[in-house]
Amino acid sequence: MYFSFRSAPKARAFCDTIRSMKSIFFVDGFNLYHAICDAFDHAKYKWLNLKQLALNLIDHEDELRSVHYFTAYCGWNKQKERKHRTYVEALTKYGVQTVEGKFMPVGKRFKKRYMRIFDMAPYILEDWMIPEEIAYVTNEEKRTNVNIAIKILDYAYQDYYEHAYVVTADSDIAPAIQAAKTRFPKKKFTVVLPIGHRQDGYLCKVCDAVKVINEACLSASLLPDPVIIGKKIVYCPFS
Repeated sequence: MYFSFRSAPKARAFCDTIRSMKSIFFVDGFNLYHAICDAFDHAKYKWLNLKQLALNLIDHEDELRSVHYFTAYCGWNKQKERKHRTYVEALTKYGVQTVEGKFMPVGKRFKKRYMRIFDMAPYILEDWMIPEEIAYVTNEEKRTNVNIAIKILDYAYQDYYEHAYVVTADSDIAPAIQAAKTRFPKKKFTVVLPIGHRQDGYLCKVCDAVKVINEACLSASLLPDPVIIGKKIVYCPFS
């Protein structure tokens, strides 16, 4: 079949409707990781191919341009950091781009009158054994939400995508999506909720569509074990 666009504007409009949309995936690594940990006792779904996950979730009319994985390394636990870096190395084989944040020490304060004491059986803590206040330092992941927000806006201005998929349940990303939609109303946003999250959050309301990762999707998106990268063989570190 041959269309002359000069004489057939309807044909041109038809072709425009079937043209693939430039699409991109932004993955909040720890949001997805913790959802998997909460949902399953085993660790096999941690060995997840984010590129394949994107291909399994993407709309049929979309063309996947890139997958961006936002994460941070826990430098205080060398064993966990080593496993994490092995996983990232495997992802690079499939073209997943990693954007690194940081863990930062954060001061916390526990006040007994404001906090609930959970059952610690078989250990028994009497009320008199618990101090009224405890100050301590912990590590919190920083920059991930900021990095995702910057990429959403930066790539929107570059017209790098027409449809952005954001894999997270964190509503802190919502203002960046709203800003991009205000400036570029034709761009589409789909929130991809990690397994176990409900579809009633604020983030779902600001996006054009909602998808939920289920176990079947995870099972169909695993990395091979091992992953061969040139002359190097990378084995799944999770057990």
